[in-house]
Amino acid sequence: MDALFVASVISISATGALSPGPLSIITLALGAKGGWRSGFQIALGHMIFEFPYVVFLTTLYGSIVVFLELEIVKYLLTAIIVAFNSFFAYLLISDAMKPVKTPSHTPNTGNRFTSIKHPLLVGLILTGLNPFFLLWWATVGMPLIDNTLKYGITTALPVMYFSHVWLDFVWLSFLAHTSSKGAKHLGSEGYRLLLLLLSAVLMVFAINMVFKTFFKTTLIPL
Repeated sequence: MDALFVASVISISATGALSPGPLSIITLALGAKGGWRSGFQIALGHMIFEFPYVVFLTTLYGSIVVFLELEIVKYLLTAIIVAFNSFFAYLLISDAMKPVKTPSHTPNTGNRFTSIKHPLLVGLILTGLNPFFLLWWATVGMPLIDNTLKYGITTALPVMYFSHVWLDFVWLSFLAHTSSKGAKHLGSEGYRLLLLLLSAVLMVFAINMVFKTFFKTTLIPL
């Protein structure tokens, strides 16, 4: 195991961690009021599901791919994640339609989405029910598992996973922090527009997921 192994993990991991998706949009929405802590907690929820999944995938080495490639499984997971995206988008729109205060003032506890107290749970749900995340590890991320097996699971798996997961914590915390700082300068109407924009992006991702799963095409190149 050497620096090249760690560098390959970081470079491959970046293709997943830095890709825009529902988790990034939710992080921006919750980070607007919760700051970097919301992003950190979302990353923690993401890790709580991801680490056992990676261990499971490494142990079985590809057997799970056959299961995830079953159409009924992809259809079911896509339907569930689209439902969650739609629900979160609805909550964002509901917040935007109310008289809201920017995060620099006292939070409006009547807001349904931006007062969510459990970003960790959001990270867990949006990770475990995202078919494209599950398939990323079974396809794009498979070289990481190959190399881990080559060096030995006991020693290489902790190194590989730590080299991967720190990107999620840094990136999601950064997104949440940036959203919080930006929201303070938007004013009430700007903040309202931000919520509407994020809800619209969530719905675009949901629709794109439907097209990708059911029609084998995409509306956006993601």
